[in-house]
Amino acid sequence: MRLWEMRHVIASGAESCVSVAGEDVTEQGIAILVLATSLPWQRLDRLDLRNNQLGPDRAAALAANLPRLSSLTALTLSFNGLRADGATAIAPYLPALLTALNLSGNAIGPEGTHALASAFPPALRTLDLSTNAIGDIGAQAIAAHWPRTLTQLNLAYNHIGEVGARALAAHLRTSSVTDLRLPSNRIGDAGAQAIADNFPAALATLYLSNNGVSDPGGRAIASALPLSVTELVMGNNQVSGPGKDAIRRAWGGRSSLCFL
Repeated sequence: MRLWEMRHVIASGAESCVSVAGEDVTEQGIAILVLATSLPWQRLDRLDLRNNQLGPDRAAALAANLPRLSSLTALTLSFNGLRADGATAIAPYLPALLTALNLSGNAIGPEGTHALASAFPPALRTLDLSTNAIGDIGAQAIAAHWPRTLTQLNLAYNHIGEVGARALAAHLRTSSVTDLRLPSNRIGDAGAQAIADNFPAALATLYLSNNGVSDPGGRAIASALPLSVTELVMGNNQVSGPGKDAIRRAWGGRSSLCFL
């Protein structure tokens, strides 16, 4: 939905999802959008502002208006150049009913991750902070404030090493996570072992490609792989023939995706 179409939202109250992706929304535009979607007859559930070059300043303008959107359950702000300042500005105003949060590609770093993690809404189920250079410190911040309701976690391309992987793994076993994506980090064999030791019971999707995992890590994954997993992606690691064979044996006859 374009900003000029907000008049239809005001008139009809028919929109539960508003997408203003790639429109370079200004601070005034943010105020108009939030006002239009927070009128008494509105009940906005999902807001998508990806690819809008918001930056820290316009993120602060959005933050000031977020309390109006009390019914919001899904917020997408990916690829907006928020950086740590923008994430820190938004964090205290995340709607209490939010179940899905996507801030991928914003270079929020460890500082921005800590601010967000400290303010995770209580019912958060889906979290995408991929491509944010959060590192081990950011991963530890997420672990320290682990959302009990979390089912999907995407932390791809984040420079997470063994320390961060261990911190996350400590919460996996008792979690409800079904979809775990950690590709293009650097967890290594020790990180893979920690995750394998703590696989969630209902895990269905696991992405660990491009992580410097070799045969010991591959064998650890194979030995603990839950039958519930139907999608496994481990390409671009250093797992050799014997390690791959172990994973294939553990995979058995599952008719689903296994990429080694």
